[in-house]
Amino acid sequence: MLDKAKSFYDKLPKRCLAFLRNVPDQFLFGPRYRLERLAASCDKKLVPSRLYKALIYAREHTEYGKDVIPNDFCPEEAPELLRELPCISSEDLSKNLLHHVSDVFGATNSYRTTTGGTGRSPTSIVLANESYAVEWAHMHTMWSYIGYDRRRHLKLTLRGKRSGRDSLVAYNPLYNELVVNTFKLSYESFPRLWDEAFNQPVRYVHSYPSLLKEFMEYCVYFDKRPKLSGIMLASEGCTVEDKAAFRQFFDCPVLSWYGQSEKVALAYDLAGTNEFRLFTTYGYAHILDPDPHGFGEITATTFSNPALPLFNYRTGDSGRLEVRDDGFYLCDVSGRWGKDFVWMDRTKRIPTASINLHSDIQNEILFYQLIQSAYGRLHIKVLPKKTSRLKSWEILQIVQHEIADKLNDFSVTAEIAPDETHIIKSPRGKMIMLVQNLRPLQT
Repeated sequence: MLDKAKSFYDKLPKRCLAFLRNVPDQFLFGPRYRLERLAASCDKKLVPSRLYKALIYAREHTEYGKDVIPNDFCPEEAPELLRELPCISSEDLSKNLLHHVSDVFGATNSYRTTTGGTGRSPTSIVLANESYAVEWAHMHTMWSYIGYDRRRHLKLTLRGKRSGRDSLVAYNPLYNELVVNTFKLSYESFPRLWDEAFNQPVRYVHSYPSLLKEFMEYCVYFDKRPKLSGIMLASEGCTVEDKAAFRQFFDCPVLSWYGQSEKVALAYDLAGTNEFRLFTTYGYAHILDPDPHGFGEITATTFSNPALPLFNYRTGDSGRLEVRDDGFYLCDVSGRWGKDFVWMDRTKRIPTASINLHSDIQNEILFYQLIQSAYGRLHIKVLPKKTSRLKSWEILQIVQHEIADKLNDFSVTAEIAPDETHIIKSPRGKMIMLVQNLRPLQT
């Protein structure tokens, strides 16, 4: 239901929806928004009771829970019990999603979407409509730490979004943002972007780190420096050095966060140290098979999406978990964040986070792999599910069209991979989303 509302919203002329900027958040994002905003916390003491409720709920409403969660345990035993439960991977969801979906949720109170898939295979998941309110309550709580308020503050968004084939900037009243068509952002277009965006009271920038770095380079080149109150960095990793550079150049706080489409963990870094403080009202994380230094794969359990209550979900990222007086911190996070880009030319790169498949075609394929061996060219290998209802040529046509539409300045070709052996894998046997054969000079 919510996905249909979003689709309807995207098709409406935004000039007719300007009033949404002034609608109170609790009405705009759902009835749970206000309660979640008041409750959002990093308090360690909340974990046993939250985890206990999540385990009991899953045992009563999911096949996974009925199979592995015992009947008799108390809240204090919940964290230890969690460690004894089997881990869940994205591959498990691809093979048997319904095993993990709550029987309380259906077409009227949940919707299907896909994970971002940066550095790994995108996966179909189910989100409760109410998780939209939970998500935005926590996001706005984080952003408030640098003074941001949706209705009062206009933000500039640099996140691989399109604003129409001819438009460079478009206003989105739902989030009170100016959305930049970053596929058209260049040295040639920057002066027009500056004139269109900064003749308005832009106070905040919401961006992928790689795109903000590009934006900053244009600012330096044209001797421009916007007066900002804060920067919010999303979806990619960012070095401590880059955060310091952003903070110094733009002279404002820089907030970044760690999270997933599966909504199993959410943590933020305001100090610029890449030590992320976990929201215990959102989810709970621990480290799988840590080495002597405490470093291992981050697994997490959701408190925020009752439609798909995941436990010990393998995020594909690595890091350490530190327990401090004021909460849990994820440190030394590494993995799929921010390492993958496709290149239009020697100076223009595009993060794969902005070209992932998110349509229903994802339900028909197991994996797709992007291969780049020349500037402005991309080849796609598509591995269909054996249970797909579509013919191979139909899948190929849809995937190629969707990627080509997002990269309309690229030459995009595609082929069907007969089986998994035709997908290039990492030395550790993992399927790689992007095989980047170019070695462009960093600018």
